[in-house]
Amino acid sequence: NHNEFMGFSLAGPTAGLARPFSFLLLTDAAADPRIAKRMDVFERMYREAGFPVERVPLVGTTPFEKILSSLAVGEGVSQALARAYGVDPDDSSAIEEFKKRMKT
Repeated sequence: NHNEFMGFSLAGPTAGLARPFSFLLLTDAAADPRIAKRMDVFERMYREAGFPVERVPLVGTTPFEKILSSLAVGEGVSQALARAYGVDPDDSSAIEEFKKRMKT
């Protein structure tokens, strides 16, 4: 977590880079207490630093259902952000270019 904490600072030389970030914490009510505490402390620190933080509880009763739930949340957020910024969310040209270059 060191790099994440140090990279997102609203003070010092990285302040301008960090300002537009928001955080979604995917939480699980059945998480180990150490993980739950880590999420609580993370949320508190980042809110105190001025970042928007939202918790999104995982949906499902089995680990597999929770994994699928988290993937659906991630996909939905990425699709919505792409549309908000006027980007085609289904464009994969950069991935295709990467694969092409990997073959050479």
